[in-house]
Amino acid sequence: MTTKTPPKSWSPTKKPKPRGNLTQLYVLVRHSAYATAADPAFEDALEPAAVTDAQAYNVRAAGGTLYPSRAEAEAAIPGARGYFAALRITGAELFVFAK
Repeated sequence: MTTKTPPKSWSPTKKPKPRGNLTQLYVLVRHSAYATAADPAFEDALEPAAVTDAQAYNVRAAGGTLYPSRAEAEAAIPGARGYFAALRITGAELFVFAK
């Protein structure tokens, strides 16, 4: 029985290269208390949700706003006026600001 040796380019200490832009982005979505539990008190409430790079493209296409941090997304909640789009992020509808 022969054993295969790994290629010379392989090393157990070699770290994989990072893939793409891995910055975390946030959007505003319908509050999870309404989206999952259907609590009518939270029907118009908002909360931030993290999105992946792939989801960020769909958020932009739907008219949503991307925030670089959770704090900035939370700061945009008071007085926000708009509507909920059909696009869902983590099960909750995306919030789009009225123009």
